[in-house]
Amino acid sequence: MIIKNLGKLAYRINFKEIILNGMNSLKIPEMYMNIRKKLIGHHAVIFLYHRVCPKEERALVANISPEEFEKQMRYLKKYFHIYSLENLVNVLNDHHSNYKKLENIAVVTFDDGYRDNYIYAYPILKKYKMPATIFLTSDNIGKNNLFWWDKIRYIIYHSKKESVNIANLGSFSLDNNKKKLECLHYLINRFKNMPNKLRNKYILDLQNKCNVSIPSGIGKKLILSWDEIREMNENGISFGAHTLSHANLINLNLEEAKNEIVQSKAMIEDKLKSEIISFAYPYGSRFYNCDIMKLVQNAGYLCAVKTSGEIIDQSKSYNPYGLPRFSVGDNYCSFTIRASGMFTDFYKIFHSRR
Repeated sequence: MIIKNLGKLAYRINFKEIILNGMNSLKIPEMYMNIRKKLIGHHAVIFLYHRVCPKEERALVANISPEEFEKQMRYLKKYFHIYSLENLVNVLNDHHSNYKKLENIAVVTFDDGYRDNYIYAYPILKKYKMPATIFLTSDNIGKNNLFWWDKIRYIIYHSKKESVNIANLGSFSLDNNKKKLECLHYLINRFKNMPNKLRNKYILDLQNKCNVSIPSGIGKKLILSWDEIREMNENGISFGAHTLSHANLINLNLEEAKNEIVQSKAMIEDKLKSEIISFAYPYGSRFYNCDIMKLVQNAGYLCAVKTSGEIIDQSKSYNPYGLPRFSVGDNYCSFTIRASGMFTDFYKIFHSRR
């Protein structure tokens, strides 16, 4: 019985958290950064955020509390030079610059265009005088139209049905929150690999079968308006394109992909009356290829970012249309270790020996 209880206790203890907390208490990430600069050279990190919102508003996509976001911004301000994405690209492109003499560089970016970026993140960025770039899924801005994954979430969690059957995808139990979450994640993983028209057809079918109406005005509460975007743009926040509809570009033919890439840029430029030079590939690093990269370059963008969990090392050259970012969570200890370059370095060492 004692052994059994000890086993349960050990299971409940999160040893990873204990180790991470210990490393941060001992300032190991900061020490590692200093040693790394002397032995390898400095590095740049592009941080990816999605939503910044209080815990009671926790959402489907990656999110972080305002308190944790401010804590992370204070850290970056203390240990990094904060650059806009445009300035980082200029430095990377200028082989005659004093790049090697600079300190470590941090760039803050957001994807999609959630309104909480304006409500919670923007005041913090202003407070610390930090630039940032928000990549907009432009067809959802100012149209009171939820992002497709938020539509699915709303439908499933507001359904009174105990189960739902979706043609070609299967039957799903909805009789408790755990089952609803399982259904939600399954559908999102399936839907993001579908063409837009087919996905929209499935979502409409799901809405009808679940007998759920999405209230008018909910999109305005969740998604940025053009007025909010213009205000931020006048106060140090840059904007980039994230396609029109958050499309999976490799599932489209090249003409459709070109339209998503070109028209998103044109729409934002028309609204802001300024040039849009940066692009973010939807769904991370696996959902673009050389043809898509070429379309982005031909559209007039100067750079594009992916999500691959890597830092930018001074010892390497980088294609400006495939700059790496890492997605940030609500774990401060993990954040500092990734920011230091430790995670990337040890990951490469481990995998090179396999």
